[in-house]
Amino acid sequence: MKTKFIIILFFIFSISIAQKINQHIIKVVYDEYRTFSPAIINFDIGTLMSNTDQSYYSSVPTSKIRNGEAADATKISINSEGAGKSEVILNKKLNKLIERKKEHKILKKNFAITESIPKMRWKYLPDLKKINSFVCKKATTTFRGRIYEVWYTEKIPFSAGPWKFNGLPGLILAAKDIENVFRWEVKSIELPYAIDFSKLDELMIDPLNYEKISFQEFDKKYINAINDKISNISTRNSSRDGGQFNFAYSTSNDREPFNEYRYETYFQ
Repeated sequence: MKTKFIIILFFIFSISIAQKINQHIIKVVYDEYRTFSPAIINFDIGTLMSNTDQSYYSSVPTSKIRNGEAADATKISINSEGAGKSEVILNKKLNKLIERKKEHKILKKNFAITESIPKMRWKYLPDLKKINSFVCKKATTTFRGRIYEVWYTEKIPFSAGPWKFNGLPGLILAAKDIENVFRWEVKSIELPYAIDFSKLDELMIDPLNYEKISFQEFDKKYINAINDKISNISTRNSSRDGGQFNFAYSTSNDREPFNEYRYETYFQ
């Protein structure tokens, strides 16, 4: 009888916590790093706002380190993600993900790219680590060409994290790919965050100046634009007497170097 009573109390307590979480929005700020070489590191600020049904993640470039010195964040190399703000929206009820890209590096337009929420197959590991005051567990996943390692805490039961990461039983506080090109580190957490749900809903609405497109259609545009650029450069330089110019492009520095629609990532 005593054991049953404890179980019932625990069940009631769990429901109470879940209800409180359901009624709140969490705000998490991350430091983002994109390392293309030891001398070139892009530093961005990522902001996550989430409840149990949906999440909004915004990434804004702040600075670029070149040879140990800060450089102009708007002067991004061709292999980078581009200088514009990017946003990722997950709606769990509709199983929909929208990624907004502002001034895409190759296509030079604004896009709202739609896909189903990717199912990330997580491998749970026994490793533990303390991040700030939270004990975190480790998990890994292989997603569109990269292997990612993340640290998450079940003490904050929001299944959310930076970028497109999803599906873990707790908030992700740190993440990186094993090549250490992309890295996220938690900077601050606010729970509950003092914003009403209508404000969060407003962030989910696509701006009018963004072209709405599927993930597959966007990927085709992206690859075609790269091929057109290479063709134009080759044609332009072949007309020069005695001039030789080789142009190569690689998508290997993207967060998703390949996907279910595209496998070739290098262009000559």
